[in-house]
Amino acid sequence: GRYRMLDNQWENEDDDSFDAHHVDNFQLVEQSSKQVYVVATVVLGYMFFTLGMITSSPGILLPDLIKQTNCSDSDITFIVLGRSIGSIFGSIIASKVYTKWYSHGHIINAIPLLSLTVITATLPYVTSFWVLMLYFVAMGFNIGMLDTGGNTLITHYWGKFVARYMKAIHICFAIGTILSPIAIGQSIRITESYKWSYWAVSVSCFIASVIAIIANYFYPVKLDRLIDTSNRKYITNIKPSVRIIIMFITTVFIFIASGVHDLLAVWIYTWANDKHLTLENSSILTSFYWTSYAFARLVVVSLMKGISPRLYMFINLVMGIFCLFLLLFFPEGRLINWICIILLGLIISGIFPAAIAIPSELNLWIGNIDSVGLFIGSSLGECIITLIGGQFLIVKDNATSMEWCIMISLLSAMFLFLLLFVISVASVSVKRNRELKRNIIMNQK
Repeated sequence: GRYRMLDNQWENEDDDSFDAHHVDNFQLVEQSSKQVYVVATVVLGYMFFTLGMITSSPGILLPDLIKQTNCSDSDITFIVLGRSIGSIFGSIIASKVYTKWYSHGHIINAIPLLSLTVITATLPYVTSFWVLMLYFVAMGFNIGMLDTGGNTLITHYWGKFVARYMKAIHICFAIGTILSPIAIGQSIRITESYKWSYWAVSVSCFIASVIAIIANYFYPVKLDRLIDTSNRKYITNIKPSVRIIIMFITTVFIFIASGVHDLLAVWIYTWANDKHLTLENSSILTSFYWTSYAFARLVVVSLMKGISPRLYMFINLVMGIFCLFLLLFFPEGRLINWICIILLGLIISGIFPAAIAIPSELNLWIGNIDSVGLFIGSSLGECIITLIGGQFLIVKDNATSMEWCIMISLLSAMFLFLLLFVISVASVSVKRNRELKRNIIMNQK
């Protein structure tokens, strides 16, 4: 039967007590049954699990790709750039395609999943560096499609009740990123070949595509949905010119957070090898980094309900700079290395949502243009900081060079944070003083 959603409860449309006019800020339209959306969410969960496996795998497999293509260590850093560029275009296209045809989301998901199946299955046989570059651009494009598309679909499915379901699919992504490095490391140790790692990911992509096609046949999603019709107005004491500066600084925060995270995610395995860790320990350390990063993503939203985003940002930046100080000046401390990398996963993960929340704390609305700017900042950070840090690590052949790259990034973020704090406080204070003078004059009259 058909169901409608009211105050997070599913009501049968034949119930006379159901009144469409009492759904606050939402225009009520026909919905698919709850079962259809639950199935769709489960399909997205497995898809995000597979995406997590793909996302965290390149760092461990880069040394084998260098041998496979006979390219230099410096050249291989550009495939990460290629993947980021592909991801940008994939995300842009997905934002249009999934919004327009979201009722066909299962079939649209199946196409890039099948593409990733072919890419990961044949990647071990690529011997040309330029062909490898094209493979990673295509891989990034498909990952960008699925990542943006999955988040778009889950929002369409659940409307204003999306939070718990969004968190569920990202937990699946986190599990994939955690298990992948350990599984790949063990696979290489047992089989003495990295090919099985790619084939395992390929099989997972194929299974996800088959599940999506089956779900589309047995549990098709209808076009109808709940549409948010609220007209939100934000009252702020911030001047428009100051708002532009604050949004620009926020975008740079996203640039740094995404760039440093991608730099660590891709090169932490190579960095650990330069620190003379065994291959097995390097893969475990990579998994620990992803574990701490994923854990922070799950709890940071709850933490920020009781703490100011600006205070949370300041704490994270101070802790990050302190961790880099320990890594730079105590390079031989194995225990320090492990603790600092795990803490960096927690810290970098916290900077991203804190940066997003700062404009809201200042009562600044993030519009469509702002969202595009934040997305571009994130993508450019993944391209530029990852490329520069990787080049330093490979060319200098020294783990310290990557640490300095991250340290400079975090120090720049701290400078911008202090600038943001001064600007926001000064702007609000000027506005309040004007209002105070106006009130005094009115009282005198």
